[in-house]
Amino acid sequence: MKQDPPTSVSLLMRARSGDQAAWAKIVDIYGPLVFEQCRRCGFQKSDAADVTQEVFLAVWQGLSNFRRDRPGDSFLRWMRSIASRKIVDRRRRDAVNPQGVGGTTAQTRVLELADPEDIPWQPDQLRREAFQQAVRLLKGDFRESTWRAFWMSVVQNMSTADVAAELKMTEQAVRTARSRVRNRLIDELGDLLELSNEPSTLEGTESEGT
Repeated sequence: MKQDPPTSVSLLMRARSGDQAAWAKIVDIYGPLVFEQCRRCGFQKSDAADVTQEVFLAVWQGLSNFRRDRPGDSFLRWMRSIASRKIVDRRRRDAVNPQGVGGTTAQTRVLELADPEDIPWQPDQLRREAFQQAVRLLKGDFRESTWRAFWMSVVQNMSTADVAAELKMTEQAVRTARSRVRNRLIDELGDLLELSNEPSTLEGTESEGT
């Protein structure tokens, strides 16, 4: 029978130390989100894939220098700033030489391009999508009953009593299962997903009177 995993070292810390598997997970979490942002900015699929690759190359190269020294610093904010710069850089390159054609129109387009700060990210949506992507990556590390208790409690927002009835578990067993997945998420992914300071978002919903 599969055993639930012990507490693990932060994924970000492992990636910074050169752990390729940890880095691959970070790309798996954020790669699709950066790609979709590129598409929303008007890039064709092939160009969006190229920009996404440029973003993560820059993130990888700068990972050892990433710091959280000031209030508000976060990996998400840092990654968004890199992605925004790469998006704008690519749009400027394309405007200067659109399909090999230059001229006044192209130069005008350069002047009309957004500043990186104007790229229309939706931070709350990004956090939600990154969270869902991340928790799916951890699913295979837990027993099915543990995982379902967490997912139903936190993602589907079912009460502890309803989850217990659905899974034929005690309410205490549901709380324990939820806590195991929650702690793993915070320990391994909290500094990536901005969960460390908001553990209540992973607590689930208790039934009335509990």
